[in-house]
Amino acid sequence: MARKQIPIKREQQCVVTLRTMLLVLTGSLLVTLSVAVFITSYGYFRNYVLDQLAGHARDGLPSG
Repeated sequence: MARKQIPIKREQQCVVTLRTMLLVLTGSLLVTLSVAVFITSYGYFRNYVLDQLAGHARDGLPSG
């Protein structure tokens, strides 16, 4: 047996609730924080790799 659809008034279709706004705000803050952490950690990781490669290059040079 099919369920009957409840008619929705036109005014209620475009209503943005406080819950929706809070979810959007929280989601956007989490995305912004994640991007900032990624950019910061990528810089540290890149510097670490460059230092390690420079150290290995120095170790590989013939002494004399």
